[in-house]
Amino acid sequence: MSANSLRKRAFVYSDDAGENLDVCPPSPTKKRTPSRRTSELFRRTAETHRLVGREAERKTIREFCENHILVPKAGSLYISGQPGTGKTALLKEVMRDMEREMKDVEHEVKTATINCMTVKDPRLVYQKLLIEMGYVAESKEKDAAIKSLESLVLKSNKKKIMYVVVLDEIDQLLTKDQDVLYKLFEWASTEGSKLTLFGIANALDMTDRFLPRLKARDCEPQLLNFNPYQVAEIRAIIMDRLFSLEDDTKDESNGKVEGKDKSETGKPRVAPLMQRAAIELCARKVAAATGDLRKALDICRQTIEMVELETRKKERLEKRQSLPQRGLAPLSEIRLANLENQVAGSSENATAARRQSGSFADAVSSKAAKLTLQDAPKVTVEHVKKALASAFGSPVVQKMKALNVHQKIVLAVLVMKIQSGKTVDCEVGKVFDHYTTTCRSSNKIGAVNRGEYQDLINMLEANGLITLGKSKEERLRKIGLVPRESEVLDATRGQDILDTILAKAGVKMDATDM
Repeated sequence: MSANSLRKRAFVYSDDAGENLDVCPPSPTKKRTPSRRTSELFRRTAETHRLVGREAERKTIREFCENHILVPKAGSLYISGQPGTGKTALLKEVMRDMEREMKDVEHEVKTATINCMTVKDPRLVYQKLLIEMGYVAESKEKDAAIKSLESLVLKSNKKKIMYVVVLDEIDQLLTKDQDVLYKLFEWASTEGSKLTLFGIANALDMTDRFLPRLKARDCEPQLLNFNPYQVAEIRAIIMDRLFSLEDDTKDESNGKVEGKDKSETGKPRVAPLMQRAAIELCARKVAAATGDLRKALDICRQTIEMVELETRKKERLEKRQSLPQRGLAPLSEIRLANLENQVAGSSENATAARRQSGSFADAVSSKAAKLTLQDAPKVTVEHVKKALASAFGSPVVQKMKALNVHQKIVLAVLVMKIQSGKTVDCEVGKVFDHYTTTCRSSNKIGAVNRGEYQDLINMLEANGLITLGKSKEERLRKIGLVPRESEVLDATRGQDILDTILAKAGVKMDATDM
């Protein structure tokens, strides 16, 4: 065995390795700690037993389903709202709650759900819908899928059926002539149609800006807007997830925001694992910044993991201090040369070292797992402050988030040029040409003229986000990007138009300080 491999093994088993004492994955049979179970509840992918709040929106969606799916009668509902406001989750929950009612009606109900972000070409959505409904286009002609789908939803036949289509991120189907969206909304508004359409997107005024002909043709969908979450709602959702770990709240399912943090006597209940002040701070900061529930859940998960890490480090330190008292020498005192000789002569000593290291980590994790919800350390205000600073980034990122979309596109163009190594082309005129091409390729937003572009450049310079060099001609002035590329990407991430532009340009979205 080589000396290099011995050194690697000595490092893993050495007490000096610190965190490497937990390199061995825990046994599947080990009990998870309360912090670990709670952290999983706050993951974005976690399935909760109910959605708290949004009672007015829930009622509107349910009434629409009753009037159009159960009857049946074709129609369309456009659901808008900022990211993280619960649009998709609430619609899924209402549809899930109504499954039995849909099965009991005389007609058949077929549901197709598509996230339009996964559709490369808007016209391919017809074929994808056919597949989701269990059909295929009868021929390979270009418009075969359109004709097949139109025949299904518009032509009358003896079989009673209602096709329910849910298109998430529907604004991804926008094209120059909006032909795809016009067809779908018109089909859902045609007399005798068998299509009920749900469109979900972030833009509140999408139908007004991009589909003006819908009003003229009397095809305008019913509108439902989700406002950003308020402090009380975010606080109630966090408390609900924490209380869901306790046995006495497992059967509660009324879904109301009010009263969830009160006991039967009317006194405030003490939430496990998070101090009430920490919950309040998280709710207030997120509500003031974005109202994005996902951000609040991320912060809670991060702070709970912080506390668990601190607890494990403390227990590990206590365990190390107790080892010499029991006659066990710390592993760091095993010299590398001695370990090499022992392994060269026999594997028994190395095995003993591994066993001692493993038993040490087991003792630490088992102690943490024995903690109850009431005994486990709690997240404090200081933990939340650290997570908030990480979640909302630097003041520069916040400043860029407040810019209009054209200013953000200019910054994104600069990032594209830097990543492609074309910094020599960062001149006012060439950046304008690139900006115009980028807007044109997006099919979603028109470029401003040269005069307006110059105003954008001057405003970016005034905000300290770019630098402008000197030149006799304005178009030849050099532009320099002040923020880091990663900060620009953080400021533009999560906005549909910018995400599409950056994805088409092949920009590395995980850029760090490069």
